[in-house]
Amino acid sequence: MHEAGFFLVITLTIVVWLLGAALFWYTDVERTTRRLSEEILAIRFESHLLLAKERCGDRPLTLHKPTGTLTCRPIAPNRTEVNIVLTSGERHKEVIVYE
Repeated sequence: MHEAGFFLVITLTIVVWLLGAALFWYTDVERTTRRLSEEILAIRFESHLLLAKERCGDRPLTLHKPTGTLTCRPIAPNRTEVNIVLTSGERHKEVIVYE
């Protein structure tokens, strides 16, 4: 009977360690996935801003791209307001100053 109790304690300890390792692995993968998705979103916004700097100037413009819509409107000399709406629903507004 003493050996069965020892075996049960060892087995439960191993199971708890395995569950802890699995939980750590899952949260690490989830954290990495969230960070990668935020970086991809930032790259999309940055690419739209680079496009706006290139194509928008002193005239209003709306560009439709596969990843989203870019709307530019001049608000002052050498300043343009840029609205970005991605197809995933994220929105971003920025003012570009031309030199």
